[in-house]
Amino acid sequence: MIYAVAIFSLSVAASTATATSYQWQCLPGINTPVRRIPDGDVECAASKGRVCMWQTSAEACDQLLGNPVFNPAQPLSCGNNHKDVYGYTGYTQADHWCSRAAKMMPESPGWQCIPGVLVPLRVNHDGDVECMADNRHDCYWQGSLSDCQRLADNAPSGLIPLVCGNVHNFEYGITGYDTTGHWCQGGSSFFGLKK
Repeated sequence: MIYAVAIFSLSVAASTATATSYQWQCLPGINTPVRRIPDGDVECAASKGRVCMWQTSAEACDQLLGNPVFNPAQPLSCGNNHKDVYGYTGYTQADHWCSRAAKMMPESPGWQCIPGVLVPLRVNHDGDVECMADNRHDCYWQGSLSDCQRLADNAPSGLIPLVCGNVHNFEYGITGYDTTGHWCQGGSSFFGLKK
């Protein structure tokens, strides 16, 4: 493996950007922001991990997502977390928002390689791009896209990824998101994040 920190010139066109399930979304018939998280569960935006931020309409849900101060402090996750709070997972009731959202949202993509960035990337549970690393500092840069994909498909254990944003700023003095050509910016564009 090649270990290096570099700023790559990216050519990720806007047309290749796809929305990731880690982003908050308002889905048809579910008037609270939801997302799928890395462990595969769906969660709703909530402030105290108990009550979803239900809105009166799809338009109101979209307006909530567009609010610059929207930041759910403690989302409510379906599955075990929902069972701890309400006594059931939410997935077994066909009309429950957990079940409905899970059917509409793709599974979390895991590690991915993108054109121009030869290191596996993913979006973490906080919605930040991160690169595969074992020390929170040095990304596992590869020599080709096929080598990168091979590593992404066979991720080693014991990973401590380098996370864009605050962690990257602590390690390198920049977030990576606002640096033209940086892998954080390219990953953010590819995954359809608003960073």
